[in-house]
Amino acid sequence: MPDVGLSPASSPSTNNAPMAESAVLWIATACVAVALPTLLAFNLPPSATFLNQAVSVICWGALLSVFAECLRAGKLALDAGLAALLGALAALGAAALAAPLWAALPWALSLSALGLVLAAMLVTLTGAALSRAGFGASAFRALCVALVVAGVLSMVIGIVQVFAPDWADGNWMPRPASPAARWAICASPTT
Repeated sequence: MPDVGLSPASSPSTNNAPMAESAVLWIATACVAVALPTLLAFNLPPSATFLNQAVSVICWGALLSVFAECLRAGKLALDAGLAALLGALAALGAAALAAPLWAALPWALSLSALGLVLAAMLVTLTGAALSRAGFGASAFRALCVALVVAGVLSMVIGIVQVFAPDWADGNWMPRPASPAARWAICASPTT
């Protein structure tokens, strides 16, 4: 099997649960990486999402650095599932790179998308290495806690937008679209 550049620091059969301090650091860093980009309301033209993307890449880079503390440099065997996922991401990267040629997409957007696909590949490889090192459950737990925290904080923002729209200033909390839109969301049968 082909090898890629990360390997477990020890065998999966040993007890590799991170120490309590590391587990707290993993969860805290995951909460920042997952929640902060989704909660950032401030934006600048011409791209309303650039700051969210930049914060996301920076925070996920920090999370991968924290995760990588338990890994050592080496080789990671590429199994069929990992190869399929990396192949799908490579196809997305190729499509992003080819988009300016057939769809007149600006090169800056194409290269930005390619960079994010490459970042996703790095996350995939780090996750595979963590799993093989026996840290997969701990990393998954940190990610799940972070998703719950992001969801709860987003729910709080939604409640404020509907029931106290004056608190939403547009910088720290997004402004609601309109009073009609707020109540249409509340009256929707899917909520």
